[in-house]
Amino acid sequence: MYTMAFDSNGSKVWDHKPANKARATFLGVSARADGSFVGCGFEDAANTTWRTVSYNKAGQVVAEKMGDTGNAAAGLIAHSCLATADGGYWLVGGKWPEPVGNYYTDSKADGLVVRVNKDNVIDVQTTVGSPGFHEVLRGVALAPDGLVVAGHSAAPGGKGGTDIWVAKLDPAGKLVAGSERRYGGAKDDLAWAIAAVPGGTFAVVGRGHPGATPVPHGWFGHLDANLNLVCEKFPDLGAESHWLGVTYVSPGRMAMAGRIRGNVPTDFDASLAVVDLACNAKCADSGSCATTPPNACNDNDPCTLDACSKGVCSKTPLNCDDGNPCTIDSCKAGVGCVTKPKCNVEKCVGSVHEFADTCDANGICIDGGTEDCQPSTCDAAGLKCLAKCVPGAVGGQCDDGNACTDDRCANSGLACSNAAISGPCTDGNACTDVDVCTNGACKAGASKTCNDNIACTTDSCDAKTGACVFTPGPTCPLWDKGKWDTDKWQ
Repeated sequence: MYTMAFDSNGSKVWDHKPANKARATFLGVSARADGSFVGCGFEDAANTTWRTVSYNKAGQVVAEKMGDTGNAAAGLIAHSCLATADGGYWLVGGKWPEPVGNYYTDSKADGLVVRVNKDNVIDVQTTVGSPGFHEVLRGVALAPDGLVVAGHSAAPGGKGGTDIWVAKLDPAGKLVAGSERRYGGAKDDLAWAIAAVPGGTFAVVGRGHPGATPVPHGWFGHLDANLNLVCEKFPDLGAESHWLGVTYVSPGRMAMAGRIRGNVPTDFDASLAVVDLACNAKCADSGSCATTPPNACNDNDPCTLDACSKGVCSKTPLNCDDGNPCTIDSCKAGVGCVTKPKCNVEKCVGSVHEFADTCDANGICIDGGTEDCQPSTCDAAGLKCLAKCVPGAVGGQCDDGNACTDDRCANSGLACSNAAISGPCTDGNACTDVDVCTNGACKAGASKTCNDNIACTTDSCDAKTGACVFTPGPTCPLWDKGKWDTDKWQ
């Protein structure tokens, strides 16, 4: 293991070689905003296991950590680490069920996920993937809802060999169901690194076999937030190449580092490249890259305006305002702009016919009023009250049961007329004489007089029959020989 720090001009500031018990290698490094960082890799001691060294910004060792296989015949390797702002870090790699031989492709490893907290204590050490099939993680990036990891997988369902493998992990390091994606061909393709891109997407690099070529070539892939492939690029097809690292350098651009087969067949040369998020990589001799944004920013959402700027797709909500204060404008998913009147339109609500409101220049609604169609109904199709009665008919549906009104069907059958009339009527009381209609109501006439001129009787009139009723009182003489002794009544 060997660590070096450089300034912005590329000059070495310091270096450090941790004390190693056996062969040890750093495979990844990750820094925090405060300048501290962590390096990760593996060490071959009694067995192969992952090892990390944490540094402060001055390059001083703060803590070291080694994994425990729990089995001398097993192996653990950390390929990549991710330092977190809380002082802890994640690392990903592989867990082999037997001693590691060629840790690139050998055996049936499982993807390894480890979380070490700020106190240098392991919170999480688990594996992900399909047990029994060769799967190794080589890159890790922070996502809004957890982590995104990348590597390779030989699990069933792929295209043969190993596939480029990406997946989401929750904050506990567990695989998010349905998040796995695989890319590549029928040969041994793999991802070496992954980086988060502002805006929620991800860039992945590794190697692939374009057109089923037997020679691997460096591969770049831009993935959306759901890890679906937006575009891919094999920036160099001239010789065998591998992209081993990727980072975001400027709006819409990613820098890649790796190796390419040199003039000597057994040697590789270091390689650097810049690619935009539309997977264009066109660099002039001056080193400046000319990128042509593709017409691939259409998200097929009619409610967004899509644009491409410096290789980054952006979308702006569509403004559907038609400038009319009397309309309500909105955008409907899958349809686009829709407009509806702000004020109530003419309609039937039950048996009520509601007339359309009007809208003034300031967008204020003015009530249009209503018409009650009772006892009939409102015709929703014709927006009118159905006929209440037979036009011109007297009484019938328009009879209100009042003898002091003239009941007729008027207004072409749309309304009843119940006008007040004058003349004789009966108030239902037989003890009143000459009842007359007054203002649409029957007014009682003079009451009938009942008087037998006998002081001990109570005199009244039966309202139903109109007959006089004389009821004996307590002072009247008692019954005598079958009849009242009326001769003695006074």
